[in-house]
Amino acid sequence: MNKDYQTKIETGLKLFQEAKYLEALEKFENLKTINKGDFLVYWYLGHTQFRLSNYKIAIKNIKNSIRLKAKDEINLAFLSELYVSINQHDLAISTLEEILEINSKNINALINLGRIYTEKGNFKKSIEYYLLVLKSEPKHYGVHYEIIKLEQSYLTIDLIIQIKEDLSQDKINAENRVFINLILATNEKIKNNYKDEIKYLVEAHSKYLEKNKTKSNQEWNYFTNLLPQFISHSNKVQLKINDKISPIFIMGLPRSGTTMIENIIASGKLKFPTGGEVGACNKVFFSKNIIKDYNSNELITDFNYQDEDFKNLKENILYQYNQLKLIDSSKNYIFTDKSIENFLYIDLLKKIFPKSKFVFCQRDPLANILGIIKNFLPNLYWTHSIEKIFQWIDIYYQNLQENLKNDQLNCTVVKLEDFSNHPKKCSKILFKFLDLEWSEDCINIDANKNIIKTASNIQLREPIKKHNLKYLENYSNIIEKYGENYDWFKN
Repeated sequence: MNKDYQTKIETGLKLFQEAKYLEALEKFENLKTINKGDFLVYWYLGHTQFRLSNYKIAIKNIKNSIRLKAKDEINLAFLSELYVSINQHDLAISTLEEILEINSKNINALINLGRIYTEKGNFKKSIEYYLLVLKSEPKHYGVHYEIIKLEQSYLTIDLIIQIKEDLSQDKINAENRVFINLILATNEKIKNNYKDEIKYLVEAHSKYLEKNKTKSNQEWNYFTNLLPQFISHSNKVQLKINDKISPIFIMGLPRSGTTMIENIIASGKLKFPTGGEVGACNKVFFSKNIIKDYNSNELITDFNYQDEDFKNLKENILYQYNQLKLIDSSKNYIFTDKSIENFLYIDLLKKIFPKSKFVFCQRDPLANILGIIKNFLPNLYWTHSIEKIFQWIDIYYQNLQENLKNDQLNCTVVKLEDFSNHPKKCSKILFKFLDLEWSEDCINIDANKNIIKTASNIQLREPIKKHNLKYLENYSNIIEKYGENYDWFKN
């Protein structure tokens, strides 16, 4: 490798490390024209395309890299991650199994197999892989936590003794401290020590935030400051887009029933694809660098708010849906998207998808807050701060009220408690709003064979249960101090 070529690779890598992915992509594409036989170029291209959410192109590049080099544990692991990104879980499983043929004790491969089988609803298989991890690393508390979520009987007295002994000897690294606190919280809940349960949960979340402070601040600034500025500018533009694509956007907070509603909607007479938390808007805004600086208070963008800009934005969002094979003419171009942040993009979504429908999910506020706190959601940084959870919910309720007043928005509200108490009646009303044909099958969610990537995975493998809110009495005094300034909480 000559010096000039090496310098160009280092330039591309520097751009990648600075998160300048579009510029890095250009550099690596140029290197590919110089040397098509260099596996590293395809490796870097694959990683860059992954960061730009171009998963299918990334897969093609990684396969080229493997072809030019050889299969090894690292490149197969990344390939499996790419398959999961486009919901090709069976391909991901077979790729991870190839890793185990090379090294039967590869911890990451075993963990990822456990996670994928959880998403597929095969909890027994998932636990088998997690237990193999613990044979090699008996103090991998993240894996202990995953097993306990699936089968509480694995939370033993011996495990608690082991945890407390490790804590007393200060043998726990930062990551394990997060999961130890989550395990201890579960233990206190079993013993009905609700105050201590919340104490350990808060400690787990705060430990996680310590490691992700910069990302957390950028996420919050993007969602609560920069994106609203962008949407405000967009509202000044009138578009004339006539499209046959008819997405159903399911709006809601985490743990508000959105996953249940999504699976019910897609299980009527017309069984159409579910997107889950696609994150299409987020991915496009990030990959196309639409908002330039997430640390800035002021919006910095090259977006010109012209018709052509919005059409390009739409095409990029459609590309994300197409990667997951969501747009299907045989299903009348209907699919679901329940991305948590979509309610912040509503004004944009209704412009570029005029045939879209919106379903807002609501749940008892305290039950919803506890659901978020009790479930560890690593990719939503705001969920690791009780103060920000309250602020986010307040933003959601304000947004909901504004949109309910908007006669031009084709929307309805589903209340989780009402729905779970009267699933047949409420599902029929919902299907009528969506102009879909209802089926008895839609409320038999315990027969659900879908991939479920959210914390609702376990509940959605069981029949719909009525919501009994009596348990909230155990927590109201603990949480009420955080909600003093919010009328929706006090009422």
